[in-house]
Parts: sequence; structure tokens; C-alpha cells
Amino acid sequence: WTDGQGFFLQFLPARPETRPYERYGAGLNHLGFGAPDAETVTAIRDAMQAAGLEVPEIQDLGGAKALFLKDPDGLRFEITWYPPGVAVVD
Repeated sequence: WTDGQGFFLQFLPARPETRPYERYGAGLNHLGFGAPDAETVTAIRDAMQAAGLEVPEIQDLGGAKALFLKDPDGLRFEITWYPPGVAVVD
């Protein structure tokens, strides 16, 4: 579901043989935030790394640039830039 102004919710059924909270498992998988451009994703990653946090590499998801991180409690969050024509949810 989208409000047409950048807010999206995606609800999917859990897949058999998955554990809670893993991708395609029951529960909240992660929260996603859109970035205005690819440079913002890189700047966020660089700032978090400079603050001493362990951060993964930025992923290329069919043209979208995505950074997936975990908060101190283990909740995953995503910061992604989507170029024009790339779907926000799959």
C-alpha cells in the first residue's frame, strides 16, 4: 500500500519453514527509509563508520542503492535510494 507521496507498507504472508523475524518469516522484518539520492546513502554509511559503528557495504539492488543495518536491539533498518523507474517494493 502507498499513499502516493512516498509512504509504503508491504504486508506479505510468512513462508513455510522460516523462523520469526527472518526474511519472509512472521514478524516485522525491517523498517525502510528512502534517501533523496545515492550520495546520501553513502554519506550516512560513512558517518556511521566514522562514529565507530560496524556497517556493511552498500548493496546494488537492480539500480537502487541500499544500506541494511541493525539497531542496538537487533531491529534491522534500510536506507535506500531508488532511481526513477525502480519499484520501491517488490
